[in-house]
Amino acid sequence: MIIALFVHTRPPTYEAHGTVTLLVPANQRAPNIFSAFSSSLIQTAGLLADNASSGATRAEMNRAGLGGYTAMLTNTGDQWQAVYDTPTVDIVARDRDPDRAQRTFEAVAAFVSATLDRWQDESGVGEHSRITSAVTGATATAVPLLVNTKRAYAALLAGFLMAETMAARYARRRRPAGRAGAGPVRAAGGPPAPGGGSAARVADARADLGRPAGRESGLAALGDI
Repeated sequence: MIIALFVHTRPPTYEAHGTVTLLVPANQRAPNIFSAFSSSLIQTAGLLADNASSGATRAEMNRAGLGGYTAMLTNTGDQWQAVYDTPTVDIVARDRDPDRAQRTFEAVAAFVSATLDRWQDESGVGEHSRITSAVTGATATAVPLLVNTKRAYAALLAGFLMAETMAARYARRRRPAGRAGAGPVRAAGGPPAPGGGSAARVADARADLGRPAGRESGLAALGDI
């Protein structure tokens, strides 16, 4: 019951996401170390993603009252083989508060663009040779994440099974133990049952003592004549 209540009352998580895309300079008459080759743009995007994900940057975002996020170089491959062939940074922000999730995304995207400008300023890149950035595919407002009902009900079923198992174990521990030493009862005149207890063997011995056998049985009969 508690697990079911948790599944149905858990507040939704909201997500805001988008991509920062690096653009080549409009005028390439002056050299720019950030765009000498197409691979340089991808490497620059990777450096920007690493910088936005660093502990120092996250601490700065936390102090500003923002939530959790990820900033990663876009992977156009799959889970088996990663492929990084585009100069883009994917940013995802998630939070219970939709406004906070959206604000976090926008702040991280702005940080990536500002960092790109600062690096080029420090390198003395001319105005007409600068790499620019643009945010594409961004959410206007954070959207709620859909709950995977199959997983939720699977977790619910697993919780019930676990509770039932624990209850059965508890009941077995609370059940009073049987008579110590008691074992299987053997049939009359038959051999002792395997695993018979000590009490059964004592009873058999006492019964045998009351039955005369062999020579002693004959002497007892003569004494009665």
